[in-house]
Amino acid sequence: EMMNQSLGTCPNFGVHFRLTVSAGVAIIPPDEQLSAEQVYSLADKALYESKVAGRNTCRFILPGQDSLTEAEVPADF
Repeated sequence: EMMNQSLGTCPNFGVHFRLTVSAGVAIIPPDEQLSAEQVYSLADKALYESKVAGRNTCRFILPGQDSLTEAEVPADF
C-alpha cells in the first residue's frame, strides 16, 4: 500500500501520471530446497494471480499451494 501511495503521484518532468502496482511474492520456508528457477516460477504464478484479481493487488504463494491474499498468509511467516 505504501508503495502504491508513493508511486501513484510521481512527478515526471512536470507531468503527473497515475501508476498502479501488482505484485507476486513467493514465500519459501527455510527448510524448503528450491532452485532459483522454482522460486521465480512461484513468484510469477502469484504475480499472474495478482493481475487477474485487479489493479493494486499483491498475492503471496507458498510451495504446493494456491496464491494467498495478505490476510491469508500464515502468521509464522
